Amino acid sequence: MWLGAQLGFDSKMGGRVGGSDTLLAVGAEVEYALESRIGIYARGLFGLGDTQAIKLESGVKYRFTGIDFPLSPYVSAHLRTGHLLDVMGANLWSMGAGFGGGADYFLTRHFTAGLDLTFDFGSTLGERPTGYNTFDVVITARYSF
Repeated sequence: MWLGAQLGFDSKMGGRVGGSDTLLAVGAEVEYALESRIGIYARGLFGLGDTQAIKLESGVKYRFTGIDFPLSPYVSAHLRTGHLLDVMGANLWSMGAGFGGGADYFLTRHFTAGLDLTFDFGSTLGERPTGYNTFDVVITARYSF
């Protein structure tokens, strides 16, 4: 079981949704290892800017093991739901899916620091749905139990 905190940037990739193009992203994550290479996770990110974004993700991670270095690289796939606040005066819901990757560097046996890159492909919901794709770059700090 891993618990983690995240800090970084959440950027839009095209689309017609107004508001901030880049937000400061603050988040938390919990990951449960089903086995040494495969784990499931849930993550929440809050984006701060002219527009605020709340993202909730759930997915799976595949970790590459057997490296003779205190590094744990991984790839991930997830489903996402989100709520965009104050987008040109409106609040919008969004849904999508994505993939990502990253690496955790073991500072001690239980504590890691890392980098996580995530691509999300989705759409807003409602009367006039439009594409809402994002790219997140966050640094992470995790503790394993």
